[in-house]
Amino acid sequence: MKTEMSVTSRRGAVRSQRAVRGLNSRLVLEQIWRSDPRIGLSTNDLVETTGLTRATVLLICDELIDDGLIVPATSRPETTTGRPVRRFALNAHRAYAAGVDVGYRSVSCAVADLSGHWLATTRREFSDQSHESRTALVRTAIDQTIEQAGIRHDAVESACFGVAAPIAADGHISFDNPFWKTVQLDPKEVLDGVDWSVSVHNDANLAAIAERDTGVAESTDNYIALLAGERFGAGIVSAGQLLTGSAGGAGEMAYLTQVIGVGERKGIGALAREWAAQANEARSSQNVLPTDAHAVLAAATAGDTDAITIVERLADRLARVTGTLASLLNPDIIIISGTTSHQSEPLLRRTATLIPQFSPLRVELAASALGPQAVLTGAIRVALDTIFDRQSANLTS
Repeated sequence: MKTEMSVTSRRGAVRSQRAVRGLNSRLVLEQIWRSDPRIGLSTNDLVETTGLTRATVLLICDELIDDGLIVPATSRPETTTGRPVRRFALNAHRAYAAGVDVGYRSVSCAVADLSGHWLATTRREFSDQSHESRTALVRTAIDQTIEQAGIRHDAVESACFGVAAPIAADGHISFDNPFWKTVQLDPKEVLDGVDWSVSVHNDANLAAIAERDTGVAESTDNYIALLAGERFGAGIVSAGQLLTGSAGGAGEMAYLTQVIGVGERKGIGALAREWAAQANEARSSQNVLPTDAHAVLAAATAGDTDAITIVERLADRLARVTGTLASLLNPDIIIISGTTSHQSEPLLRRTATLIPQFSPLRVELAASALGPQAVLTGAIRVALDTIFDRQSANLTS
């Protein structure tokens, strides 16, 4: 009986040692993963950030090099004498990630290496809203982006799709809505047997993830990324947690149909296009106001009276939308994201003066620095996190 317990104890100790080694390896890999791949981290850096001994760090790094996860980095000149300091960097080209933003009017795709560096991007407009046509164009956009990146299909390890619809935990839309059904896609159908790790998320939620990493929301754990292009949609982060709801419906803004002075979910891009077209009905053909939202905002800045009127109407609409969000969720900041964000500062300044009419709670407005790439940026981040989780899981198994 004593012998049996002794054997069990030794086996338990071996398993425990392997588990500790795996966790330590994950810790080291995570630090290197977050570092600048051009310079990596030194042994001293890793000892300081992980709390592990120098001998353990070096042993783990040698194993990670053997596994192809990291590579020796070029040593920088050191001021101290003695042995050269070893440095380690992520093997950024070991695998690649794809992000796909599937909207109603267009699809955009990006491919990045493991450091997050984008290698190529593609954007295509949908000419036909049938399921077959949309699926084929999404597949074409992905293929073209991979070709432009100069990599093989099987070098991509993970892909994340952003869709303009509420996405449940199983990756599907659980609500019956004509618009959402139109933009829904089946990744298996799109990829046609390609062996990637694939996830599907709501586009506004991906924009919120992107804003967390780009600095706009760096100083707060309570913010909203408001996609305001074709349709309003919100990615909500409260106390540092992304809110999705029981079936992915958090942030869907169907309630706007009941808000006085709003009555619909059309976003800034769609409204600017519609109102500019209406204004053009009373203008001469030689003096047509551009219907693109960017052009309308630029024309207002240049003093065009019709464009100024449109911006004032947009500000009133946006104030009512952001005011309801401020009252319901009390965020520190609402980040206006999407295709119009780059040129929206004058619009946001006007909107900010109107919000107190619709909400007793103060909120800051900011324009996203990511513009139309917010969803893609979030999709790439999710795909990269998936690759890291898979690789680190192999270390701890």
